[in-house]
Amino acid sequence: QMTIDVKGHWSPRGARRFLEMVDGNWFENLYMPRVVKHYLTQFGPRLREQSAKWPSPLLHSGILDDPPLTPWLGKNQNISLGTMFFAGSGTNSRGTDMCIAFCPLGHCASLGTEKWETPFARIRELENVRKIDRRVCTPICKGQPCLPTQSPDEGKNCDMPPFGIGPGPGTVSRGEAYLNEHYPLLQKFLSCQVTWRATEHEHAFLQQQQQQQQRP
Repeated sequence: QMTIDVKGHWSPRGARRFLEMVDGNWFENLYMPRVVKHYLTQFGPRLREQSAKWPSPLLHSGILDDPPLTPWLGKNQNISLGTMFFAGSGTNSRGTDMCIAFCPLGHCASLGTEKWETPFARIRELENVRKIDRRVCTPICKGQPCLPTQSPDEGKNCDMPPFGIGPGPGTVSRGEAYLNEHYPLLQKFLSCQVTWRATEHEHAFLQQQQQQQQRP
C-alpha cells in the first residue's frame, strides 16, 4: 500500500491528468511492465480486454507540458526516490504512461531534464517503493529467468527492448492470460482512490508560493 501526495502546484496539468485517471479507475489491475533496476518503473498501458472501458480522449489525447520547476527544485527538477512523472516522446506528448523513480536524489542521471518530465507527485512510503524496486524486476523473460543487471556479467537486463529482454511496450495489450504465462511475477496496481483533495483556496495558495519562489 502506498500514499501518493499529488503536487498540483508542481505540475498543474500533469496532476489534473493523473487525477482524471484515478477517478476513471485507470489503475485497476494496472501492470508495471517496464523496470530499470534502481532507476524507474514505467506503466500506463491497459490490458486489451479492458481498453474499451475508458473514453478515447483519455487514451489518445496528449496534454500540454507544464512550466519547468527549475530553478526552484534544481537542475533535474528534484527527481528522486518515490517521485512520479509522466513519460513522453516530445513536446506536449504526455498521455497515460508514467514513471516512479527508484533512484535517490542526485543519482537519477538525466531524469527530469525533459520538458514533459515535470514531477506531479511523490510517494510517502519510500520503503514500499524500494520493495517494488527489489521485487518487480523478476519476471520470466522468454522462458528464462530475467534477473536485475547490476554489472555486465550479472544476469539480464529487465528493461524493455532493445535495451533489455523485459516486456515490450505492446506486451500488456496482449492480455492478462499472456502476461500470467510469460511474466508471472510482474507487479501491478490493484486500485487507486483519492482520499483527500485540497480546496480551491489551498491550491491557489500553493501556486502563489511557487511563483514567489521562482522569482529571481
